[in-house]
Amino acid sequence: NTVLVADMDGDGAEAFYINSGTWINGFSAYSGDRPPPPSFVKLTMTDSVTAQINWIRNPADYYIIYRQKNNGDWMKRDSTTQTIYSDSMLQRDSLYRYAVTAVQKNRTITESYFSLSDSMRIRAPLHIYRMLVVDRHSLRVQFDNRIDENRASGFRAGLNNDDIIASSVVITGQSNEILITFDAAFSEEKADTLWLSGIYSWEGMPLAASARNHTFRYAPDGKAPIILSAERNERIMDIVFSATMKGRELTDPDRYTVHPAGAVIKAELPGQDSGRVRITFNQKSLLGATGRAAWVELHNMHSVEGRALEGNTRITLFDAVRDLKNLKIYPQPDSPDNPLLFFSNLPSGRAKLSLFNMRGRLVRTLEKRVEYGGISWDKTDMSGRPVSSGIYLYILQINDQRQTGKCVIVR
Repeated sequence: NTVLVADMDGDGAEAFYINSGTWINGFSAYSGDRPPPPSFVKLTMTDSVTAQINWIRNPADYYIIYRQKNNGDWMKRDSTTQTIYSDSMLQRDSLYRYAVTAVQKNRTITESYFSLSDSMRIRAPLHIYRMLVVDRHSLRVQFDNRIDENRASGFRAGLNNDDIIASSVVITGQSNEILITFDAAFSEEKADTLWLSGIYSWEGMPLAASARNHTFRYAPDGKAPIILSAERNERIMDIVFSATMKGRELTDPDRYTVHPAGAVIKAELPGQDSGRVRITFNQKSLLGATGRAAWVELHNMHSVEGRALEGNTRITLFDAVRDLKNLKIYPQPDSPDNPLLFFSNLPSGRAKLSLFNMRGRLVRTLEKRVEYGGISWDKTDMSGRPVSSGIYLYILQINDQRQTGKCVIVR
């Protein structure tokens, strides 16, 4: 327990605070004309780096949010007139605690004591480990961590952009698995997309954004195996099949071809399950929104019954992005052997790229539609002549977003 004596609210009167580890109580001789603190402060993770804090509204001109990180000092984070606040860029494995105060300007002491606090240690988000189609109306989804059974009433699932809502989503006898049932039957002609929401790990972490939509295809018994789903996290991809496959074939890196560059350097079976394989890409593989079409293709694979893998055996390596926060230019450093310079990690839309030399003279303007998350520059000026070596400034505009920076050209 900790006792602090300080003038926390700046009213000129010292108060003392007791931190029990669960909540903070404050005491002051001047508490008679002070606003009551907000109640029912609740912390929820909306993604792996963003926390949302909610509380019940009480009379206040505005509220002040305080944050404590790893049992350090309480720091004023922000203020708002709303009863909801989002805090982002939180760090993995750090402990965050939040409390809220209410401010009423017509009070003798304008700021309330701290509310009861709520805390969360940031862990890895929840990922799908495997998805198994049970029959034409139901499937099992297994996660890489135990799920929070107390949130089961909020589990939601559907197919194909809300067209079909699951009739039930229940936890099975395993703590990391749910059974999803639909009144409508899965399609035998085309792939379905499963969406999930409201599912959290027992540590309070939400489902990873990449796992909230999962494409699969129903394959009746006796048919050739197909790829049900593929989920990639950085350089590791999990691929799930509709049947039990030959493990020796799945774990052979030479049966995977990466286009237009790169390779699979490792292929392994998670556990002893040969209905699923985990592959690792090398550093040369183009992953994400690179501005170039990229995929991995599977070759000469069979189920344990000997049926060859059918359907689309190409898996895209493209990931869409929403903003310009992580814009990347490559290759940097440049070399004379590179005919193109790529501006990647771009959202969809029409891009306008303006390039200037270090004297501020406009060298080239490009207007292109973003493809595969990027656009390219052939390193020529307005007249089509190659630009000289040096540093160039750029302004990139897509929709209502704008980013500036510099790049280096080497001849």
